[in-house]
Amino acid sequence: MSKGSASSSYRHDIDGLRAIAVLAVIANHVNKSLAPNGFLGVDVFFLISGYVITSSLSRRPATTWRDWLTSFYARRMKRLLPALLVCIAVTVLMGSLVIPPYAPAGGTSWRTGMSAIFGLSNLYLHHTATDYFAESSDYNLFTQTWSLGVEEQFYFFFPLLLWLTGFAQGLVHGARRLALAIGGLGLGSLVLYLVLADRDAAGAFFLMPARFWELGLGCLAFLAVQRRGHLHGLLQQVNPFWFALPLIALLFVVKAWITTATLAVAALTWFLLVALRPDSAVHDLLTRPVVLWLGGLSYSLYLWHWSVLVLSRWTIGIHPWTAPGQLSLMLLLGWLSYRWIETPARQASWPSSRAATLRVGLSAACLTALTLLGFERTALAAAFRGRPAAATRQEVERSTIATTTVTKANCSWYRGEGPPLARSSRLCTLPARAGQPRLLVLGDSHAGHLTGLLERLHREDGIGLRLLYVHGQLVPLSPELETRAWKALDKDQQARVIKRTMAELQPGDVLVVSNFLPSVFGIDRRNRFADERGQPLTRDQAYALWLGDLEALAQRAALKKVPVVVVLPIPKFARGRDLPPPELCVREWFRPLLDPGCELQADREQLSRRFRVLTDRLEAASRSHPNLLLYDPFPVLCPEGPTCRNYREGHRIFFDDDHLNNQGGALLYGDFRDFLNSHGLLALDRQS
Repeated sequence: MSKGSASSSYRHDIDGLRAIAVLAVIANHVNKSLAPNGFLGVDVFFLISGYVITSSLSRRPATTWRDWLTSFYARRMKRLLPALLVCIAVTVLMGSLVIPPYAPAGGTSWRTGMSAIFGLSNLYLHHTATDYFAESSDYNLFTQTWSLGVEEQFYFFFPLLLWLTGFAQGLVHGARRLALAIGGLGLGSLVLYLVLADRDAAGAFFLMPARFWELGLGCLAFLAVQRRGHLHGLLQQVNPFWFALPLIALLFVVKAWITTATLAVAALTWFLLVALRPDSAVHDLLTRPVVLWLGGLSYSLYLWHWSVLVLSRWTIGIHPWTAPGQLSLMLLLGWLSYRWIETPARQASWPSSRAATLRVGLSAACLTALTLLGFERTALAAAFRGRPAAATRQEVERSTIATTTVTKANCSWYRGEGPPLARSSRLCTLPARAGQPRLLVLGDSHAGHLTGLLERLHREDGIGLRLLYVHGQLVPLSPELETRAWKALDKDQQARVIKRTMAELQPGDVLVVSNFLPSVFGIDRRNRFADERGQPLTRDQAYALWLGDLEALAQRAALKKVPVVVVLPIPKFARGRDLPPPELCVREWFRPLLDPGCELQADREQLSRRFRVLTDRLEAASRSHPNLLLYDPFPVLCPEGPTCRNYREGHRIFFDDDHLNNQGGALLYGDFRDFLNSHGLLALDRQS
């Protein structure tokens, strides 16, 4: 996305290629159906950058290593930094007005923005395992800056290559040595990209070493043009239309496998860079005034288009009737940035010393980052213009009891990660009022989503509690029941949790078991069960193993006079795509229309019929074990009617498609309290 300095050899057709690339990116980000592979416009930018940087440096003969290097970095800083700093600062300020301070997407955005200031946002996004293609990335204000990070990291490495090969000093055979070095490193980078594409898609996308081959191809394209050898002459005989047409088709029309499409786009862009000639129709198209104008705006437009889109997602949404205004705003902001920030910054009289220019730029970057950090820590909550957190937080949270240490981080384990069990047991226990029982809650994430219920039981009735759960692992846990391999550590952790809990049971306790039971009964195929030898289990086999363990657990608890309450399934909603962040599903004055993905519904009769087999079998087990009690939350969460919905009286009660939020959990309070009372498990002075 960088431009070389103007010169007589400046290629205006490259600005036209920039225009095509940025339009493809914007179209894909507005609506993926408009340009299925439009995000590959960034790959076009990478090749252009490699070409233009090599071209720019070839016209600046080196005197000394230090002078040459500081000159290069000073130009890059003046070209890229001012527009980036202004975009980040303004976007953070606008985002803070509409993104709740407790929203994870907000914190991720601020940290991505601060990383982007120093060219590290791609590393931050990879570290946090943010998938560029996931819905969550659509709500990060600065996801688009990952490509700037790749380029800026390339800029630190590339000048060293030019100097060591002698290209920077204009030495004989310097260009040949540079081509060999770029070719060798590029081949290694391409192999790395292909390996990571299969094993670590985020790494293939975000990491500079896996992208070096594309920037290197741009460099090789320049060397091929400069040498004007046999290959260049041959390509000059080919009509560039045969490279431009498939490139545009790949960006805007064809939906192809990402790795294949990436390789094809890179190859076609390389051929265009080498084959384009002034007397071709493609060249004429790329140098039309409006195309050149868009190409000139490409850097600022790339920055600001994403700010407009993400802020729109957090407010009015993106609809056919809003798109014209949003596109116009992108163009306006891109033009203002180019006219009043980019151009003046490049042409302004910076400090006469290049080293002083670098110091000024670094100081501005540090000052902006520190300002944003201070804003995040001191003024973020005050800046938010939506409803107070107390009025909305219950709709967007689960697995947390406010003002206590009972939180998801303290009380759960996932993929083997989590706190020491002794520490969790201490932090995730709230004492009972005299005479009231203590609920020991175990299970998978469907135990964690009961915090809204547990909070009311503790605060209004003085019931004690301890919440410990392992994502994706059932309670009880059969040694013979295996799920996916990556859950092996979680299975061991769940076994330790169960062992510790059973050892500490005492009269007066109530053991509550809450799991995602549809997976056991084959209603949901989230877990693929197999025995210890890896042989797949049928639904009945998996059920028999789990139910046998449940009955054994009830027998052990009966020896200590402890009842076991099994929570039956809650409504499960089908969804066609990932849900928006829960914060976007809370009604605000600046969000008159909710994202269509927020409101879910399911056929009540169909769900009841599918769960009936589960309920019948558990009721038979309950009749054989008097201390095995069944609590059914379904009637409360899905009252009589044709459909179940994830909203109640305008407020969301589900965190996603099958987990309750705190408000949904709290909705169960009266019914569950009556359930405990009907079985004589509440203190007499609290009965009503």
